Amino acid sequence: MITKDRLFIATMAEDAYKQITENDVGVEIDNFADPGNLDGEKASAVLDALRKRNFFGCAPEKRFFHSSFAELHPAAVDHAALELAYSRWRRNIELARLCGVRRMVVHSGYVPFEYVKSWHIERSAAVWPDLMSSEKDFTIYIENVMEDEPEMMLDMIERIDAENIKLCLDIGHANFFGSVPAEKWIAVLGKHIGHFHLHNNRGDADSHLAPDEGSADMSNIFEAIAHYCDDKYTMTIESRKAGKAYEWMKKEGLLNG
Repeated sequence: MITKDRLFIATMAEDAYKQITENDVGVEIDNFADPGNLDGEKASAVLDALRKRNFFGCAPEKRFFHSSFAELHPAAVDHAALELAYSRWRRNIELARLCGVRRMVVHSGYVPFEYVKSWHIERSAAVWPDLMSSEKDFTIYIENVMEDEPEMMLDMIERIDAENIKLCLDIGHANFFGSVPAEKWIAVLGKHIGHFHLHNNRGDADSHLAPDEGSADMSNIFEAIAHYCDDKYTMTIESRKAGKAYEWMKKEGLLNG
């Protein structure tokens, strides 16, 4: 069970504004996940649009930010590619602060067959702390995407061991890309998980369906969360139809308050 003050809805949802305002839950701003929105007049226009829709109307603790991720890889071999990644992550932190946010989800950047797992883990364990070394009042949550097993994430986060670097478990990604059920990811990663992305799929695409519309066993997943995770975790509904996901959570007795 999760309290409403720890529940967020991603702006990617078709009905995000309606659900956020009607249900008094938080917002995860993912408008800047598109790198085309990061700079200049486009960034200003997106910020203005968010203000007009009153996405900044909620308290700062009820806001999350989703970083852009295209071509950003901590394991990049080319120094120019890594410099690009650093500059874009820093730009995302700057935009998050402009949105009054101090918590940001970042993609892990792992790409199978391009980066050997051990190299990706080693470089991630060095790059993320380096990025965050001067951001003492800001926290990032590293999200699984193409990882096929949770041990990669566990090895990385145990090497990092930093208060302002945590994990975001994306349940839909674990179901689509993973080789073991999502509840196994939760059992392995446990209290390292600070944030969840909630959506489902049928194992054939990263389709961002409502929790009851895919092949991931949500009953087992929420039982695992209750058993293995710290009860301070937060969660963002990342289904394209947030209202359907929110109503499902209410029906299943997963919301408190």
